[in-house]
Amino acid sequence: MNEVSILSSSPLRDVIEHWARSRIDTPLSLIGRYDEGARQVLALAATLQGAYVAILSFGDFESSAPTRIGWFVVVLLIPAMFFALRCICTVSPKMEAMNAYKLVERVASHSATAADVKLAIQEWCSQVDDQVARKRRLLHGANLSFLFGSSLAALVILLMVIP
Repeated sequence: MNEVSILSSSPLRDVIEHWARSRIDTPLSLIGRYDEGARQVLALAATLQGAYVAILSFGDFESSAPTRIGWFVVVLLIPAMFFALRCICTVSPKMEAMNAYKLVERVASHSATAADVKLAIQEWCSQVDDQVARKRRLLHGANLSFLFGSSLAALVILLMVIP
């Protein structure tokens, strides 16, 4: 059996198409999940910051020392918000639609070779993988910053409230 008939058989072609779609869809869905996770961290950090500001603004504290420490605690959640925003807003410029449009235009005009298409797909897959890795690191930073900041903030607020 020659190589062409093996690749043109329907079951093998279906498997290859399935894996090609999975190779593209899985990292793209990961990007969406990382963005959603970052939005949740951002919403939680902003809500906690608002709660801490309300406690510090309307709380009845005998001295101003806890209030000064409390305002410092509000600042502790800023790194979590920064990492979460960076995760949401990170987009690779090479993943924009213009490069795909130019490739399709070259294919349509028959000026692109199979090697050009293969190289373009490899570069795009590499960009998606890089984007996923970058977002994973940023979301990890947001999570760690949030855990550290909110734990320390809760501790300080607790120490301010307990006589």
